[in-house]
Amino acid sequence: MAFDPKETARLQAENERLMFECEALGTANRALAAKLSLMTAERDRLNQSLSAIEGSRPWRIAQTLRGLVGRRW
Repeated sequence: MAFDPKETARLQAENERLMFECEALGTANRALAAKLSLMTAERDRLNQSLSAIEGSRPWRIAQTLRGLVGRRW
């Protein structure tokens, strides 16, 4: 079975292009995963801060007063 040299060269070039694209996508994926991790940690920190605020006595008093004037959150 004889292989066409042009077809072989075309396939090798396509393979190299796809390998380069795969590496680039892998790099982008790792960067996005790191960013997701940072954003998730920031979200968790902000949720904890919000919970602490909403659980505080001044917040609960303010909520009660807001409820009296129909503006409760």
